[in-house]
Amino acid sequence: PKHVIAARPRKGKSMFALKIAVNVARKGFRVLYFSMEMSEQQTMTRYLQVVHNINGDKFKKVTDKFLEELGSLTPPNENVIFCYKSGLTAEELESYIIKEKEHGNIDLVIIDHMHIMRGNGKEMTQQYTEVSRGIKRVAMNQTEPIITLAQMNRETEKRGGGEPKLSDLAQSGAIEQDAETVLFIDRDEDPDSNPNELKLLGRKNRNGVGFFNLKYLVDFSTYRIKEF
Repeated sequence: PKHVIAARPRKGKSMFALKIAVNVARKGFRVLYFSMEMSEQQTMTRYLQVVHNINGDKFKKVTDKFLEELGSLTPPNENVIFCYKSGLTAEELESYIIKEKEHGNIDLVIIDHMHIMRGNGKEMTQQYTEVSRGIKRVAMNQTEPIITLAQMNRETEKRGGGEPKLSDLAQSGAIEQDAETVLFIDRDEDPDSNPNELKLLGRKNRNGVGFFNLKYLVDFSTYRIKEF
């Protein structure tokens, strides 16, 4: 099955996906994580924050003391395998999954994010339709669940706020059609309200009925999500 987690930029979707990867890996399952938007250094910095609850400010000015602290930490879980190839097609994505399976089972695939993948259409909508259909095909061929992150368009901002809708998925209606589930991440970045409140909004569940809204408190300095 293919599952979509969507958000506008800077809402926390990469952090949320890394949190899922870490929690799944801690249960003994192997996760293949495609980090297509961030560099290896950026991804590892966030990964260490998630795994060890390290304050992100420490990475801005690295001291000898901080390096000693890092050296004493338990190594990150080897059940999370990172791939940093950007601009992959669905076919290339599947090839990497098959290749990694030669070293052991893969129980979950996470794509961060699908709008950086490459399609062959002449127009953007055609390209993202092809990418979406391709990811769905990979999920069916390889049987592992795939979580793919996706961008939202600016419609929520044009509406003056309000909760995201399925029509807000950027570029192609195929993303909604091809997904088993669609979750939106939203949060208020206004420092005068509650910038640490993250909302997870379920807006499609092919095997279920109805919507749901969940709220979490997040420490964005360490990417620690309470009750998650």
